[in-house]
Amino acid sequence: MLYSIVIPTRDRLQVLEYNLKKLINIRSRNIEIIVSDNGTNSVCKDIFDKITDGDDRFIYIKAPYNMNIYDHHEWCLGYAGGDYITILEDKKIFVDGAVDYIIELVEEYKPEVISYEVYNFTPEDDKDGLCEYPVKGTVRESSLNHKLEFYNPGDELSRMLRFDTYFWDEGFRKGQLLWGFYSRNIIEKTKKIFGSFFKCVYSFDSGCKLIALYLSEENRCIHINKPMMVDINLTSGRGRKTNDYFFLEKTYLQDVPNEELKKMIVVPLKPMINSAYFVAQEHLWIMQRMEKYGYSWRGYTIGIPGVIANTALRVYIRPVDNIPKDKLTEQKRIIREALNQLNFTERKQFAEILLALGYGKKPILGIVKKYYLAIKWIIENRLRISLKIKDKKSELISIDKLTEAYE
Repeated sequence: MLYSIVIPTRDRLQVLEYNLKKLINIRSRNIEIIVSDNGTNSVCKDIFDKITDGDDRFIYIKAPYNMNIYDHHEWCLGYAGGDYITILEDKKIFVDGAVDYIIELVEEYKPEVISYEVYNFTPEDDKDGLCEYPVKGTVRESSLNHKLEFYNPGDELSRMLRFDTYFWDEGFRKGQLLWGFYSRNIIEKTKKIFGSFFKCVYSFDSGCKLIALYLSEENRCIHINKPMMVDINLTSGRGRKTNDYFFLEKTYLQDVPNEELKKMIVVPLKPMINSAYFVAQEHLWIMQRMEKYGYSWRGYTIGIPGVIANTALRVYIRPVDNIPKDKLTEQKRIIREALNQLNFTERKQFAEILLALGYGKKPILGIVKKYYLAIKWIIENRLRISLKIKDKKSELISIDKLTEAYE
């Protein structure tokens, strides 16, 4: 079987160079590594030629024009010829030996989806993504058990759609393309239903995963509960930027190509610039679209209390940066009105989920016996709850040390 690693990149030359130096050491010959250059200069090609030095596993392609992230990912995915495919952002560095290990597992078990955990690495000073590699920084590793996990995709689907702690817990990467490989079968089926792969969703994380797990048709999927790559937390990264209200608004309104998705109304909420609301729109649209093609979602429903809890988290407790005061006031009104339409059981679920978003810690408001009163108190007093995991004090470590740690 052939395996495709597709690397969309744009003007992050230092980290791309480091990434290629690691990928050149993959032992397997049944692999193609496609570097898709969406940059503004010719230096990327020079770096590519210098490092790959004629290795026929490596392929360079140049975007025909300056593409947004959806168009670029869709375009370069079309060049992948593998039986299994992953999208490797240039700032994600495979640990030495990881790709060969993943290939061994796929050859043995042939899952539709295989995914893995990562080291979250923050450079000491990344100079807006322009530092020289290798660098030193701090790392946070998940506390999972490092075991190989075979799971039923239906169970993970149900967990996603509940919107309870899914977006914040340590199992978030399970089943995701940006931290895993999908079979060509999954990608081709998705294109047949939706007309595209990346351009049909809002989030590459949640949307692609939702579709892939459903299309796995109860086949066994694999998640490696051990870091297979280093995910570099760059100041220039899109993930950080989406915490700014105006960047979030611009990318949603201008870049997201799926206009039908953006028209979805997630009752009892009303439209708002809120990433949790966008994901709920996405899930709702995907489910309705697939039903039109004869796919039944019987037994799967979107957990509205969880959706409201996640939107409330981003409004009352951890609002995005630079949100205008009038927009914040409006979003609070929308959430209050939505809460008033829930019955008592749903309000209790909402409160339990919002409190549980503290990464599974005991609710700090446990002295309040009635959950609805607790959440009402949170809202009325505008209490800010710290939901961050406090990292253990860590000495600086070289990224080279991390990527050499695989056994």
